[in-house]
Amino acid sequence: MRIGIRMIRTGAICAAVTTLTMAPADAAATASSSPYWVQAHHAFTLALTGESQMCVPEFSHQEAALIGGELVLSVLEQQRIGYMCTNATSWPYRTEFTVPGLDSGNYPVKVRWRSACEFDPAPCPVANDPQPAGTLRVTDTAALSYHIKSPTVPAGQSVKLLLRGGFRCGIRYSDLTVDTARPSLTLSFTAGQASGGECDTIVPGLEFTLPPLSAGVWQVYAAPMPYCAGGAVCPLLRMAPQLAGALEVKGSALNTLAPAREAHRAVFADGRAGFRAPGFRADWRGVRRDAAGRRAAGPREALESNLPGGKP
Repeated sequence: MRIGIRMIRTGAICAAVTTLTMAPADAAATASSSPYWVQAHHAFTLALTGESQMCVPEFSHQEAALIGGELVLSVLEQQRIGYMCTNATSWPYRTEFTVPGLDSGNYPVKVRWRSACEFDPAPCPVANDPQPAGTLRVTDTAALSYHIKSPTVPAGQSVKLLLRGGFRCGIRYSDLTVDTARPSLTLSFTAGQASGGECDTIVPGLEFTLPPLSAGVWQVYAAPMPYCAGGAVCPLLRMAPQLAGALEVKGSALNTLAPAREAHRAVFADGRAGFRAPGFRADWRGVRRDAAGRRAAGPREALESNLPGGKP
């Protein structure tokens, strides 16, 4: 709801008129945030997606504020000019927010759709109620079952990443793949039958080859896949990905896949200094790759690695 006060002069008579305006009817109709689980005390990127009543909407003035135990995302949505629209009633959208590190805990996420008049030389008073957009889980490093060895890698380069997490020799790990769906990085693997003999030695971990990534903070997840013995009926159920930490991708360019957009700003309600970081715009649909960094498309051979001597 937006309430504005304006003065109208008619002859020698001045009258004060109160204008009551509802929140923008063309604001995004739905909203959900991802990822749902991040590492504590590390800045992270949060993506907001959903269906909008605007055709090819454009977003700006992204802000993230911690208010009363809730993470409130504020953003201005406007119609992008110069696009031919279909007769659809809604269109998918995506925008990103950079958020400073949070303490461990669960945080309800809400989104407040801003009005353009808030940024006029004389801003209008606005009272838009935030809408629910999911719940964010924040966990300390010590409580994670999986960990990554290197928390920092260079942007725009293919690198190796070691995933640790109680892997044992004598177990055959196969089908190592990497899914990139910004701002999440999912490392999938299958723990098969023992390769022979008993072995309780903890091995360093599984090594994944990452494709070139855009600069920023990525949340890394380990996704164990169910093992299916030969000739058996394979279950369709897969285990939920487990958080393995935050990976910071550093580089001189913001994004090696697409140019950077406007700067995003996060401000906390307790009056501390605002946190500024650049925004990102990249391919968010994700790319699935095998352990050698090749794009995986269609049937592929399982990439197997035995770990008898503690070498991933």
